[in-house]
Amino acid sequence: MPVVIPPPLGEFVMTEQSAIAAGQSAFFATHGKYGQQYRIASDDDETEDRPPGQTESFAAIAPLSSAFSYERQIDEYVGPSGSGYVVTHFWAVGALSYSLAVNEGPEDWRSVGPLEIEE
Repeated sequence: MPVVIPPPLGEFVMTEQSAIAAGQSAFFATHGKYGQQYRIASDDDETEDRPPGQTESFAAIAPLSSAFSYERQIDEYVGPSGSGYVVTHFWAVGALSYSLAVNEGPEDWRSVGPLEIEE
């Protein structure tokens, strides 16, 4: 049975993706690469959300919204077709957890989900 994203959450993810895209455009213009963000929850302290060598917190560029309880991770890639990034959204409904990976770049196969996941 396919996983369906509840409409309010789907709209929220689209809004988040737009904010992230704007932040990534600015980050790329400054650094020549896309920013990354460790998996972090919307209610966590966002100061330790970046990998070593990345001086800016990505949450400072595209803050996590508190409209939903969820987690987000951003991974940069440089692949054979070019560079881009993948935003993976994580959320729970009741006892079930889900993920949705959204690719922003030339390698469409990197978009996956939504999927029910075991944690």
